Amino acid sequence: MKNSIVLMMAVLLLAACGQKKSNNTEAASEPKAEVIDVAQVLDKAESTVDKEVVFKGWVSHVCKHSGRRCFLKSEDGSVSIRVEAGGKINGFNKELTGNQLQIEGVMKVKKLDEQYLSEWQAKVEAAQKAEDVEEGGEHCSAEMNNIKEMREWMKKNGKDYYPIYYINGVDYSILN
Repeated sequence: MKNSIVLMMAVLLLAACGQKKSNNTEAASEPKAEVIDVAQVLDKAESTVDKEVVFKGWVSHVCKHSGRRCFLKSEDGSVSIRVEAGGKINGFNKELTGNQLQIEGVMKVKKLDEQYLSEWQAKVEAAQKAEDVEEGGEHCSAEMNNIKEMREWMKKNGKDYYPIYYINGVDYSILN
């Protein structure tokens, strides 16, 4: 009797392992979203704001203080985008740096308007003056160059804001 119970359990186990499980037959028949590169996701950014995107990129940086965001760059390293932890993503480990990830998330945009840029410029100029007085050295002009480039982009593109695109992450997987 004992042997027949063990044999019956083994048969049930083998039968269960041989079956493919599908909790959602509709999802299985739906085509998966195209996985695009960071550069392609940025090319489509304006038209995909508040829409789900699926893309891949290489982790160039993970914020070490909270791990709540990381930056993914394109294959050639020419562009990058910020990914905020959310959905199934509790955070990003610094060990992910250098790995290629596939990200599912929602495209978002922060619009920097002229008022924001003017306030930022005033802070940078005040910091520059304080540094020049205290240290007698030259202030790095990278922030001022960024502000100038943003204003030039706004003028060239006829916009009253400069867009900063980012992703509210929902899930990710490691590709390599």
